[in-house]
Amino acid sequence: MRGFLVTQQEAVETVLKAARRLRGDAAFDQQEVQETIETVEERWAELITKVDEYETWLESSVQACKQYQASLDYIKNVLNDTEEKLGTSAAGNQQELKAQIERLKVRSLEKIH
Repeated sequence: MRGFLVTQQEAVETVLKAARRLRGDAAFDQQEVQETIETVEERWAELITKVDEYETWLESSVQACKQYQASLDYIKNVLNDTEEKLGTSAAGNQQELKAQIERLKVRSLEKIH
């Protein structure tokens, strides 16, 4: 955005130069010419200030988004690690339970015979 303002600065300066040349011309209301010049200068300064504020806000927003994304990535990694651990322990527990069931079956059969 700052680049756009730089390109427009020349146009604004041209308008102001033309208006300043009118200050000495009796055909124009001098007070009106002066007020117009001041208004253009004020509005241009306000525009530059607003663009600076907007760019600052955008930079802040980009940083916030990067932090948000980093937080999401961290949470995803933690969840993936947790899921892997739970999957492994659940699979291990399941195999252990199956082995216990088989041992109990064998014991039951031994008691019957």
